[in-house]
Amino acid sequence: MDDGGKTSGRDNEIFDLGPDELRSPVKVKDFKAPHAEGEGTITGNVGTFQTAFNMLKVFVGIGILATPAAFKTIGLVGGVLGMILIGNLNMYTMKLQIAAKLKLNAPINSYSELGVAALGATGKRIVDICILSS
Repeated sequence: MDDGGKTSGRDNEIFDLGPDELRSPVKVKDFKAPHAEGEGTITGNVGTFQTAFNMLKVFVGIGILATPAAFKTIGLVGGVLGMILIGNLNMYTMKLQIAAKLKLNAPINSYSELGVAALGATGKRIVDICILSS
């Protein structure tokens, strides 16, 4: 795109870089990746329970923020009916997951493992894609 020579030579420098150079308008000299030789690595002592509790707080927080907006959009009757419908669907799918685990009689600790036990590698891919897209 020709802008009539209004662009400075510095703007075009990023296109003149070699394959091993940083391809960004902002040049960073002597940059080391955070993971290189442990440099910048963040470690902590948060356990499984604390992580699960933090995730629970996030989901509850999202629900608390989103539910009033949904009720405002579809009304009180529609909101109550929708909550009842979603609650029943959640209960039904939980029962299906428990039944599948018992029927497969395999040590299953995650949705992906349930997908593998039920449908093999394709099942795992399907489950992982569904989780990532939700």
